[in-house]
Amino acid sequence: MAPPITSPADIDDDRQPLVQAIWRDAGRATAIPPHRHIRGQLLLVASGLLVVQTREGSWVVAAGTAFWIPPGHEHALTIRGEVSGWSAYIGAEACGALSRSMGTAPASGLLREALARCAERQGEGSAAERWVDAVLLDEIAALPFQRAYLPMPAHRQIRAIADAIMLDPADNRPLERLADAAGLSRRTATRRFTAETGLSFSAWRQRLRLLRAMEKLAAGASVTETALDLGYDSPSAFTAMFRRSFGVGPAEYAGRRKPAGRAAPPS
Repeated sequence: MAPPITSPADIDDDRQPLVQAIWRDAGRATAIPPHRHIRGQLLLVASGLLVVQTREGSWVVAAGTAFWIPPGHEHALTIRGEVSGWSAYIGAEACGALSRSMGTAPASGLLREALARCAERQGEGSAAERWVDAVLLDEIAALPFQRAYLPMPAHRQIRAIADAIMLDPADNRPLERLADAAGLSRRTATRRFTAETGLSFSAWRQRLRLLRAMEKLAAGASVTETALDLGYDSPSAFTAMFRRSFGVGPAEYAGRRKPAGRAAPPS
């Protein structure tokens, strides 16, 4: 008999089925410290917003989005407000055909249904359950995962620049001034920032602000408050940038973040 999942150790217990799915409701903001699983993990956010921190950078997982974590990858979670969704844990032996990199993807309707069926399983190892497991694994393998996240530089002085903006996203100082404070020339900082993150400094700061905007809106902040807190010249400038990036305005986005029920967060 598989033990109930109440800790990461229970997730990796040999008695767990090949695929184990759990519906979770988180009723308050929660931070889950860095940890890793022997199993792969798929998170599917049904409502709310989840932030995943990894050594590579930070990912924002919004409602309707799946996030894949391959076996052995360290991650921490921050739940912003009320979040609901599924956590699916996949035996390492079944992860060979799945992505070896973390990523986000829109969740399909079939993936949702397979997760719901898997989470409701009563018996152990029936033919019907094995069929649901196979469908779920096929859906995960077919997801078009994208590596859209906020990369963090490793270079000490470039990281100092990034950390300064992380602490205050509204900081509008040009790279030249930030580089000078870190002991670098503007030319060196420009070159190294792109080499370290794959983004120009301005693109990196804009992505940070948009990710923080998603968090703030999900937590109930107004469009005006969010725009001013993040250094935009005006709410209209913020709205235009948000719409260009996500295809919807911030007010519409905030309206989609429906509060969920209350229970324990995913581990």
